[in-house]
Amino acid sequence: SHGEKQRPAKSPSEDITVLSPYSKQVLRKFWNLVRKFQLPIGLILLIVYGWRKPMVLAINTLLLLYSTRPDPYSIYLFLQEIHQGKVQQNPALWKEEVIQTRKVDTEDYKFFSIGTVELKDRTVLHVIGILGNWWIYHVSYDKRVEQLYL
Repeated sequence: SHGEKQRPAKSPSEDITVLSPYSKQVLRKFWNLVRKFQLPIGLILLIVYGWRKPMVLAINTLLLLYSTRPDPYSIYLFLQEIHQGKVQQNPALWKEEVIQTRKVDTEDYKFFSIGTVELKDRTVLHVIGILGNWWIYHVSYDKRVEQLYL
């Protein structure tokens, strides 16, 4: 019965296939970055290879922008991703199920969407939905919050 409890030694090839939790987290973050920047890099390549034919380039660019703009309601998924990023940095936020928002507005302009998100602390995120994702282009802080950080 004592021999049953001992496990056979692992071969070196088995150790390579098993990733540590840290390695999995790094790979997950890297893969998320690749997915996020896949379409912007595709647009850059489209411009680089198509600049000699401006009419074709304009049509292809407009088609890419139109077909890859995110749905206005997907902003809530984007907010959830932001919250999950914050959770990893600050375990005190684990108790919150979703990022606390006061108001979320989006407007669809066919080739991109614009959104504003007011958080509970009155911070306002200004985001643009383009190339398959939402991107924060400006953050406005409540005046009282700014004074606390100065």
